[in-house]
Amino acid sequence: MTEKHTILKNVRLIDAAAGRTDACDIHFVRRDKSSEILRIGRNLRAEEIDGLSVVNVHGAQACPPFTDLRCAAPDGERELMKTVLFAANAGGYGTVLLHPTSTASADSKSALLEQKKAALAANECEVCAAVPVTKGGKGQRLCDFSELKKAGAVAVTDECEENDCSSGKLLDCLEAVERENLLFLASCRRKSIDARGSVNKGKMSAYFGDRGIDSTSE
Repeated sequence: MTEKHTILKNVRLIDAAAGRTDACDIHFVRRDKSSEILRIGRNLRAEEIDGLSVVNVHGAQACPPFTDLRCAAPDGERELMKTVLFAANAGGYGTVLLHPTSTASADSKSALLEQKKAALAANECEVCAAVPVTKGGKGQRLCDFSELKKAGAVAVTDECEENDCSSGKLLDCLEAVERENLLFLASCRRKSIDARGSVNKGKMSAYFGDRGIDSTSE
């Protein structure tokens, strides 16, 4: 196993719980498919470790990785998935929740497993999956949430539905989601209202002759 040790000197470590940033050094090791923080402290000494490098970051900030709860990537498109997750990793995101898209929805066990396979192949960050309320987002037949949970789904969202879900359909969904102990993510908008515009309603939408998306849709 290949190991590469690095000590970052003069790091401003963000402690959100305490509401402060402390100056420190961080010693971590990169391995073939993972990395691990070994020590955090002040004035860490560069011990005799083969290949150890010391980098002065001059007060750069360090914090736990971010989590993106709304990430869209084309299902099954491995190269595009890799690009999306690479960008997330580069931006400091350690976990992303993939939402179903209007062009391809992870609404079956096979589709979800294919999505997971593409995410694992990218090997950039931890990936979780949200699934649509209905098959294909068509607003007709509810997805099999029990099967999808077994395949790795952690949440259900109505964001990719073609039309607003009826109250009855949404109630059936919420009851099923509760039974399966899944998270429900509401889009909090009425598409029948916001579909009339392309951008937020205001001076710019008026300037370009667009009806605009009224804030009342939320």
